[in-house]
Amino acid sequence: MKLRFPGPDRFFAPARPRLDRRTLFNIALICAPAVAGVVLSAVFIAYAAPRIENDAGARARAESEEVAAKLRADRGRAAFLWQKGVGVVSGSPSRREYPKDMAWKDWNPVSHKRGTAWGWLDTPRGRDVWIRGDGADYQRAYVAETDISTGCDALIFSSFTAAMAALLAFLSFLGVARTLAGLKMRDDFLAAAAHDLASPLVAMRFAIVSDPQAALKLDERLLRIVGNIKDFLKLGGRRPPPAKEPFDFAKAYEEAYSVFAEEFRDVLGEVGVPVETPPEGMPPALGDETLAVQAVWNILANALKYAAPYGPVKAAFSSSGGFVRLEIADRGPGISGRDAARVFDRYWRAGTALRTGRGGFGIGLCSAKEAVVSMGGSLELRPNPGGGSIFAISLPAAPRHAPLV
Repeated sequence: MKLRFPGPDRFFAPARPRLDRRTLFNIALICAPAVAGVVLSAVFIAYAAPRIENDAGARARAESEEVAAKLRADRGRAAFLWQKGVGVVSGSPSRREYPKDMAWKDWNPVSHKRGTAWGWLDTPRGRDVWIRGDGADYQRAYVAETDISTGCDALIFSSFTAAMAALLAFLSFLGVARTLAGLKMRDDFLAAAAHDLASPLVAMRFAIVSDPQAALKLDERLLRIVGNIKDFLKLGGRRPPPAKEPFDFAKAYEEAYSVFAEEFRDVLGEVGVPVETPPEGMPPALGDETLAVQAVWNILANALKYAAPYGPVKAAFSSSGGFVRLEIADRGPGISGRDAARVFDRYWRAGTALRTGRGGFGIGLCSAKEAVVSMGGSLELRPNPGGGSIFAISLPAAPRHAPLV
C-alpha cells in the first residue's frame, strides 16, 4: 500500500501583495506632509493671498497720495507737464504713452472718473503720479516719476506655495511607489520561498516513513532554503546573491527528481522519467546548487501536474559553448504561442490549466526562471516536435577539474 499525501498547493496559498492596516497607516504617514502642504497652499491662495494683494494695493495708494500731496505743494517736483490737445509740453517730450488726445478718465484707470484731481498711471517704466492744474492750468497734468512698487508679492508667494505643494505631492508619490514596490518584492520572494518549501516538505513526510536518509537530505536542503530567507530579511528585502560554486548538475537533478519519483512512476509506469547524459560526461555547473535544485523541482512539478497524464516525460543533459544544459521534454497538450510569451510571469496560469481546475498559483516557473537567470543562465520554453513542450535550463559551466561543493 502506497502512502498518498496532499500536494504542495494544499499547504501554501499565493502571497499576493495586500494593504493591511499597518501598511495603510505607513502610507498615510508618508502622504501626510503632502496633504498638509496642499491644504495649507489652498488656504493661503484662497484667503491669505487676496489680503496680501489688498495690503500691497493700499500701501502703493498711500505712497502715491503722499507723492501727490508733495507735488501739489511744489509743482517743480514734476518730471514733465502734459496739456490736453497738445501732449507732453515739457520735461519728457518722448513719452508716447501720453498722447494729446487722452481723455481725463484715461488718466485715472482705477476710478475712470473725469473730475479726479489726482491719480497715477502705471507704465512700463514704473508708476507716474499726477495732479491736475487749477484755474488756467486746469487742462494740464503735472506728472512725477516714482519707484513705487506696483507689483504684488501675492502672486509670487502663491506660485512658490503651489510649487512646494506639488513637490511634496511628487515626493510622497515616490515614497508610496517605493513602499509598494518593496512590499511586492517582499511578498514575491516569500511566495516563491513558500512554493519551494512545499515540495520537499511533502516529500519529507513520505521519506520519514520509507527512507530516513532521504529525509535527512531533504531536511538539510530545507535548512538551506530557510537560510536564504533569513539572508533575504537581513538584506532588507533584497534577494541574496546566489553562490558561484562548481556543483554536479546531474546530481542536483537526481535530488530534485527524488521528490516526485513515486508520483511519476504512478503516472508513467516503472520507467518514470528517463535521463540521458553524454557518454563523455559533463563539466560541473557553476552557480548555486540549492537554487538549481529548486528550479528543477518547479519544472518537474509542472510536468507532473500538466503533462505526465498525456504521455512520457524525458530529461537529457548536454554541454556546449561553455554551458551545461538540461532539457525536460513532455508529450502534454503543449503551450500556445500567446501563452508561451507569459508562461514565466508571476501568478499567471494558462487558460487550459484554469479550465482543468488543477492546482497551482503561477509561481513555480517564474521562480525557476528567476533562480536560473540570477546564476547567469537561462530558462527557455519551446514546442516539442510532435506535441508537447521542452523546458531547457542552461547554466554556466565550471572547469572540469574544479572541486565540487
